[in-house]
Amino acid sequence: TPLGSASNVIISDEGIKGLVIRFTNKEINITSENDNNAFITAGAGVIWDDFVDFCVNKNFYGVENLSYIPGTVGASAVQNIGAYGQEVCSTIDKIHAYDLQESKFVEINNQQANFSYRKSIFNISEKGRYIILEITYKLAKSGEFSLAYQDMAYFRDDKNLSLAKIRQEIIKIRVNKLPDYDILPNVGSFFKNIVLEKSDFLNLVTKAKSVDEQKAEKLQSFATSKDTVKVPTALLIDLCGLKGYKQDHIGIYDKHALIVVNHSQKGTCKDVLDFSDYIANTIKEKLGVTISREPTVIN
Repeated sequence: TPLGSASNVIISDEGIKGLVIRFTNKEINITSENDNNAFITAGAGVIWDDFVDFCVNKNFYGVENLSYIPGTVGASAVQNIGAYGQEVCSTIDKIHAYDLQESKFVEINNQQANFSYRKSIFNISEKGRYIILEITYKLAKSGEFSLAYQDMAYFRDDKNLSLAKIRQEIIKIRVNKLPDYDILPNVGSFFKNIVLEKSDFLNLVTKAKSVDEQKAEKLQSFATSKDTVKVPTALLIDLCGLKGYKQDHIGIYDKHALIVVNHSQKGTCKDVLDFSDYIANTIKEKLGVTISREPTVIN
Protein backbone atom coordinates (compact mmCIF):
# COMPACT_ATOMS: atom_id res chain seq x y z
CA THR A 1 0.00 0.00 0.00
CA PRO A 2 1.64 3.28 -1.09
CA LEU A 3 1.07 6.17 1.34
CA GLY A 4 2.07 9.80 1.19
CA SER A 5 1.39 11.75 4.39
CA ALA A 6 -1.77 9.70 5.06
CA SER A 7 -3.51 13.06 5.48
CA ASN A 8 -6.55 12.07 3.42
CA VAL A 9 -7.04 8.45 4.43
CA ILE A 10 -8.92 6.60 7.14
CA ILE A 11 -7.21 3.40 8.20
CA SER A 12 -9.39 0.57 9.46
CA ASP A 13 -9.32 -0.45 13.12
CA GLU A 14 -7.51 -3.63 12.10
CA GLY A 15 -4.70 -1.63 10.51
CA ILE A 16 -3.03 -2.43 7.19
CA LYS A 17 -2.08 -6.02 6.50
CA GLY A 18 0.97 -6.11 4.26
CA LEU A 19 3.71 -3.80 3.07
CA VAL A 20 3.35 -0.02 3.30
CA ILE A 21 5.47 2.03 0.89
CA ARG A 22 6.30 5.65 1.69
CA PHE A 23 8.19 7.72 -0.84
CA THR A 24 11.22 9.71 0.30
CA ASN A 25 12.07 11.39 -3.02
CA LYS A 26 11.84 15.07 -2.12
CA GLU A 27 13.64 16.64 -5.07
CA ILE A 28 12.19 19.62 -6.94
CA ASN A 29 13.82 20.54 -10.25
CA ILE A 30 13.07 23.01 -13.01
CA THR A 31 13.47 20.65 -15.96
CA SER A 32 12.87 23.19 -18.73
CA GLU A 33 11.43 26.64 -19.33
CA ASN A 34 10.58 29.13 -22.05
CA ASP A 35 9.38 32.73 -22.13
CA ASN A 36 5.92 31.81 -20.88
CA ASN A 37 6.19 28.66 -18.79
CA ALA A 38 8.38 26.64 -16.46
CA PHE A 39 8.26 22.85 -16.28
CA ILE A 40 8.96 21.62 -12.76
CA THR A 41 9.40 17.97 -11.81
CA ALA A 42 8.83 17.05 -8.17
CA GLY A 43 9.22 13.71 -6.41
CA ALA A 44 6.12 11.97 -5.09
CA GLY A 45 7.42 12.36 -1.54
CA VAL A 46 7.69 16.15 -1.68
CA ILE A 47 5.39 17.81 0.85
CA TRP A 48 2.78 19.58 -1.26
CA ASP A 49 3.06 22.90 0.55
CA ASP A 50 6.85 22.86 0.09
CA PHE A 51 6.22 22.57 -3.65
CA VAL A 52 3.80 25.52 -3.58
CA ASP A 53 6.34 27.54 -1.61
CA PHE A 54 9.01 26.74 -4.22
CA CYS A 55 6.75 27.88 -7.06
CA VAL A 56 5.67 31.09 -5.34
CA ASN A 57 9.28 32.00 -4.49
CA LYS A 58 10.16 31.54 -8.18
CA ASN A 59 7.12 33.69 -9.10
CA PHE A 60 5.45 30.87 -11.04
CA TYR A 61 1.64 31.09 -11.29
CA GLY A 62 -0.93 28.33 -10.93
CA VAL A 63 -0.78 26.73 -7.47
CA GLU A 64 -0.66 29.68 -5.05
CA ASN A 65 -4.30 29.21 -3.97
CA LEU A 66 -3.49 25.59 -3.11
CA SER A 67 -1.20 26.70 -0.27
CA TYR A 68 -1.25 24.79 3.01
CA ILE A 69 -3.15 21.79 1.68
CA PRO A 70 -1.76 18.78 3.57
CA GLY A 71 -0.28 15.80 1.77
CA THR A 72 2.36 15.12 -0.84
CA VAL A 73 3.00 15.83 -4.50
CA GLY A 74 2.19 12.23 -5.43
CA ALA A 75 -1.25 12.47 -3.85
CA SER A 76 -2.04 15.79 -5.55
CA ALA A 77 -2.83 14.05 -8.84
CA VAL A 78 -4.80 11.19 -7.33
CA GLN A 79 -7.81 13.24 -6.25
CA ASN A 80 -7.04 16.38 -8.24
CA ILE A 81 -6.72 18.64 -5.21
CA GLY A 82 -8.34 22.05 -5.42
CA ALA A 83 -9.15 25.11 -3.34
CA TYR A 84 -10.18 28.74 -3.73
CA GLY A 85 -10.77 28.54 -7.47
CA GLN A 86 -7.71 26.52 -8.52
CA GLU A 87 -7.33 22.81 -9.30
CA VAL A 88 -4.00 21.07 -9.64
CA CYS A 89 -5.06 19.42 -12.92
CA SER A 90 -4.69 22.77 -14.70
CA THR A 91 -0.95 22.66 -14.00
CA ILE A 92 -0.08 18.96 -14.40
CA ASP A 93 1.86 18.19 -17.57
CA LYS A 94 2.59 14.50 -16.99
CA ILE A 95 2.77 11.87 -14.29
CA HIS A 96 5.74 9.51 -14.06
CA ALA A 97 4.55 6.19 -12.63
CA TYR A 98 5.12 2.46 -12.38
CA ASP A 99 2.41 0.33 -13.98
CA LEU A 100 1.85 -2.69 -11.73
CA GLN A 101 -0.35 -4.35 -14.35
CA GLU A 102 2.22 -4.13 -17.16
CA SER A 103 5.32 -4.20 -14.89
CA LYS A 104 6.93 -1.16 -16.49
CA PHE A 105 7.59 2.54 -16.01
CA VAL A 106 5.15 4.82 -17.85
CA GLU A 107 4.33 8.48 -18.44
CA ILE A 108 0.69 9.54 -18.24
CA ASN A 109 -0.23 12.90 -19.72
CA ASN A 110 -2.88 15.27 -18.45
CA GLN A 111 -5.57 14.08 -20.84
CA GLN A 112 -4.91 10.40 -20.10
CA ALA A 113 -5.29 11.08 -16.37
CA ASN A 114 -8.94 12.03 -17.06
CA PHE A 115 -9.18 14.64 -14.32
CA SER A 116 -12.48 15.95 -13.00
CA TYR A 117 -13.70 17.27 -9.64
CA ARG A 118 -11.70 15.28 -7.03
CA LYS A 119 -11.29 12.45 -9.52
CA SER A 120 -8.69 10.90 -11.81
CA ILE A 121 -7.94 7.47 -13.22
CA PHE A 122 -5.80 6.94 -10.11
CA ASN A 123 -8.79 6.81 -7.76
CA ILE A 124 -11.52 5.68 -10.17
CA SER A 125 -11.02 3.56 -13.29
CA GLU A 126 -7.39 2.49 -12.65
CA LYS A 127 -7.34 2.59 -8.87
CA GLY A 128 -4.43 0.52 -7.53
CA ARG A 129 -2.78 0.06 -10.93
CA TYR A 130 -0.16 2.82 -10.82
CA ILE A 131 2.44 3.91 -8.29
CA ILE A 132 3.15 7.60 -8.84
CA LEU A 133 6.88 8.38 -8.68
CA GLU A 134 7.18 11.96 -9.93
CA ILE A 135 4.96 14.65 -11.42
CA THR A 136 5.93 17.31 -13.95
CA TYR A 137 3.97 20.54 -13.63
CA LYS A 138 3.62 23.34 -16.15
CA LEU A 139 3.49 26.71 -14.39
CA ALA A 140 2.99 30.13 -15.97
CA LYS A 141 5.53 32.94 -15.59
CA SER A 142 2.78 35.54 -15.65
CA GLY A 143 -0.98 35.55 -15.39
CA GLU A 144 -4.06 36.73 -13.55
CA PHE A 145 -4.69 36.05 -9.89
CA SER A 146 -7.57 33.74 -8.98
CA LEU A 147 -9.77 35.89 -6.73
CA ALA A 148 -13.27 34.59 -7.45
CA TYR A 149 -13.88 33.28 -3.93
CA GLN A 150 -15.44 35.67 -1.42
CA ASP A 151 -12.58 35.12 1.04
CA MET A 152 -10.26 36.71 -1.54
CA ALA A 153 -12.59 39.49 -2.71
CA TYR A 154 -10.89 42.35 -0.87
CA PHE A 155 -7.69 41.67 -2.84
CA ARG A 156 -9.36 42.61 -6.13
CA ASP A 157 -8.48 46.30 -5.77
CA ASP A 158 -4.93 45.68 -4.50
CA LYS A 159 -2.57 47.27 -7.02
CA ASN A 160 0.48 45.65 -5.41
CA LEU A 161 -0.87 42.13 -5.18
CA SER A 162 1.69 39.33 -5.44
CA LEU A 163 1.78 35.55 -5.35
CA ALA A 164 3.49 35.74 -1.97
CA LYS A 165 0.73 37.93 -0.55
CA ILE A 166 -1.96 35.55 -1.82
CA ARG A 167 -0.13 32.55 -0.37
CA GLN A 168 0.19 34.29 2.99
CA GLU A 169 -3.54 35.07 3.05
CA ILE A 170 -4.57 31.53 2.03
CA ILE A 171 -2.43 30.10 4.83
CA LYS A 172 -4.05 32.48 7.32
CA ILE A 173 -7.55 31.51 6.16
CA ARG A 174 -6.83 27.78 6.38
CA VAL A 175 -5.20 28.05 9.82
CA ASN A 176 -8.26 29.91 11.12
CA LYS A 177 -10.75 27.46 9.59
CA LEU A 178 -9.05 24.11 10.12
CA PRO A 179 -8.35 22.45 13.48
CA ASP A 180 -4.83 21.36 14.41
CA TYR A 181 -4.87 17.60 13.75
CA ASP A 182 -2.44 17.02 16.63
CA ILE A 183 -5.12 18.34 19.00
CA LEU A 184 -8.32 17.41 17.15
CA PRO A 185 -7.54 14.50 14.79
CA ASN A 186 -9.09 15.04 11.35
CA VAL A 187 -8.43 14.46 7.65
CA GLY A 188 -9.37 17.94 6.47
CA SER A 189 -12.46 18.21 4.27
CA PHE A 190 -14.40 15.01 4.89
CA PHE A 191 -17.19 15.44 2.35
CA LYS A 192 -16.98 16.42 -1.30
CA ASN A 193 -18.95 19.34 -2.65
CA ILE A 194 -21.69 18.25 -5.04
CA VAL A 195 -22.42 19.23 -8.62
CA LEU A 196 -26.10 19.31 -9.62
CA GLU A 197 -28.04 19.80 -12.82
CA LYS A 198 -29.90 23.11 -12.73
CA SER A 199 -33.31 21.44 -12.27
CA ASP A 200 -31.99 19.38 -9.34
CA PHE A 201 -30.49 22.52 -7.82
CA LEU A 202 -33.86 24.30 -7.97
CA ASN A 203 -35.48 21.31 -6.25
CA LEU A 204 -32.78 21.48 -3.58
CA VAL A 205 -33.46 25.17 -2.95
CA THR A 206 -37.19 24.45 -2.56
CA LYS A 207 -36.53 21.72 0.01
CA ALA A 208 -33.95 23.88 1.77
CA LYS A 209 -36.51 26.65 2.27
CA SER A 210 -38.72 24.22 4.18
CA VAL A 211 -35.79 23.40 6.48
CA ASP A 212 -34.29 26.86 7.07
CA GLU A 213 -35.53 29.70 4.88
CA GLN A 214 -32.79 32.14 5.90
CA LYS A 215 -29.92 29.79 5.10
CA ALA A 216 -31.68 28.68 1.92
CA GLU A 217 -31.28 32.24 0.62
CA LYS A 218 -27.51 31.83 0.86
CA LEU A 219 -27.80 28.56 -1.04
CA GLN A 220 -29.77 30.30 -3.78
CA SER A 221 -26.85 32.71 -4.32
CA PHE A 222 -24.83 29.87 -5.87
CA ALA A 223 -27.16 29.70 -8.88
CA THR A 224 -25.39 30.35 -12.19
CA SER A 225 -26.27 30.58 -15.87
CA LYS A 226 -24.46 27.29 -16.47
CA ASP A 227 -26.17 23.91 -16.87
CA THR A 228 -24.70 22.66 -13.59
CA VAL A 229 -24.25 24.21 -10.15
CA LYS A 230 -21.48 23.42 -7.67
CA VAL A 231 -23.02 23.34 -4.20
CA PRO A 232 -20.91 23.66 -1.03
CA THR A 233 -21.68 20.66 1.16
CA ALA A 234 -20.63 22.65 4.23
CA LEU A 235 -23.67 24.87 3.69
CA LEU A 236 -25.97 21.83 3.42
CA ILE A 237 -24.60 20.41 6.67
CA ASP A 238 -25.08 23.76 8.40
CA LEU A 239 -28.55 24.14 6.88
CA CYS A 240 -29.57 20.83 8.44
CA GLY A 241 -28.38 22.01 11.86
CA LEU A 242 -25.43 19.63 11.98
CA LYS A 243 -22.55 22.10 12.29
CA GLY A 244 -21.02 21.40 15.70
CA TYR A 245 -23.13 18.23 16.07
CA LYS A 246 -21.46 15.43 18.06
CA GLN A 247 -22.05 11.72 18.67
CA ASP A 248 -19.88 10.34 21.48
CA HIS A 249 -16.26 10.87 20.35
CA ILE A 250 -16.93 12.05 16.79
CA GLY A 251 -18.41 15.33 15.61
CA ILE A 252 -18.63 18.09 13.01
CA TYR A 253 -16.12 20.88 13.71
CA ASP A 254 -17.95 23.96 14.97
CA LYS A 255 -15.89 26.36 12.80
CA HIS A 256 -16.08 24.43 9.52
CA ALA A 257 -18.92 22.07 8.65
CA LEU A 258 -16.87 19.96 6.21
CA ILE A 259 -14.51 18.80 8.95
CA VAL A 260 -15.18 15.67 10.98
CA VAL A 261 -13.12 15.59 14.19
CA ASN A 262 -12.26 12.99 16.81
CA HIS A 263 -12.89 14.94 20.03
CA SER A 264 -11.38 12.51 22.52
CA GLN A 265 -8.89 10.78 20.19
CA LYS A 266 -10.66 7.57 21.27
CA GLY A 267 -13.02 7.30 18.32
CA THR A 268 -12.50 4.30 16.04
CA CYS A 269 -12.61 4.01 12.27
CA LYS A 270 -16.05 2.42 12.62
CA ASP A 271 -17.21 5.37 14.75
CA VAL A 272 -16.05 7.82 12.07
CA LEU A 273 -17.70 5.93 9.21
CA ASP A 274 -20.95 5.42 11.13
CA PHE A 275 -21.03 9.13 11.98
CA SER A 276 -20.40 10.18 8.39
CA ASP A 277 -23.17 7.84 7.23
CA TYR A 278 -25.52 9.52 9.71
CA ILE A 279 -24.65 12.96 8.32
CA ALA A 280 -25.12 11.79 4.72
CA ASN A 281 -28.42 10.06 5.52
CA THR A 282 -29.75 13.15 7.32
CA ILE A 283 -28.98 15.37 4.34
CA LYS A 284 -30.55 12.84 1.98
CA GLU A 285 -33.68 12.69 4.12
CA LYS A 286 -34.08 16.46 4.56
CA LEU A 287 -32.78 17.80 1.26
CA GLY A 288 -32.97 14.88 -1.17
CA VAL A 289 -29.32 15.03 -2.30
CA THR A 290 -26.48 12.56 -1.84
CA ILE A 291 -23.10 13.58 -0.46
CA SER A 292 -20.00 11.40 -0.46
CA ARG A 293 -16.82 11.05 1.56
CA GLU A 294 -13.59 12.56 0.27
CA PRO A 295 -10.93 10.53 2.18
CA THR A 296 -9.98 7.02 1.11
CA VAL A 297 -10.76 4.18 3.51
CA ILE A 298 -7.96 1.61 3.70
CA ASN A 299 -8.92 -1.81 5.02
